[in-house]
Amino acid sequence: MDIQFQLDDSQAEVFTNIGELFAVSEVDANQAVEDFARAVEIATEVDGEIVKKPDYYLWVAGSDVVKLAYAKKIGLDMKLPREALFDSDAVKGMWKRFTARLESNYGLTKPASPTTEGQKKAKQRSKAQAEMDELKQKSIQELQAEIALLTNKATKENLKKAGKLATAIEAKNKDLLKDRMDAIKELQSEVIKAVKACLDEVVLNEALDLLADNDARG
Repeated sequence: MDIQFQLDDSQAEVFTNIGELFAVSEVDANQAVEDFARAVEIATEVDGEIVKKPDYYLWVAGSDVVKLAYAKKIGLDMKLPREALFDSDAVKGMWKRFTARLESNYGLTKPASPTTEGQKKAKQRSKAQAEMDELKQKSIQELQAEIALLTNKATKENLKKAGKLATAIEAKNKDLLKDRMDAIKELQSEVIKAVKACLDEVVLNEALDLLADNDARG
């Protein structure tokens, strides 16, 4: 039996502001992600200790409000049914980026539905993620060597194992790219600060020429 859950006015306002903030500027929208992380957390007792964990019902109801606020802010047709808005490329893309930030910044993912089936699925996802995390501890060279051994004896079981190893390589490459891009963004931020603080036209022109040359080579 589904539990009917509804946000109160103050909660709805919080999630609306989150969606609008994320729509205005995703470059500076980490605040929106942080606000969501705080808004969905509740205090609960685990092994005799009070800890904060994301609540399933707050997450689901809050995410709907965020999506609606985002859709309205970017000018989507609000006369469309909610399902159509949520299924639009703009909203789906936004929510994918938003939840990726939630996971990378705060380690938060959508909580399991508080049902037997939901808990079962969450446990399966956790087990699969743990297996993948273990594989990612290996170097890409080690994974590639294991794939070569498995594909030399191309049984159905070996090919299945090789597929998991290939997925681990792909995930490691994504992590490496993310780390690199995060480092580049930090450098860009430092460069911008240095440029704003510089009042020497000669230095600024030299920096501009250097960046222009880099663009030309790229």
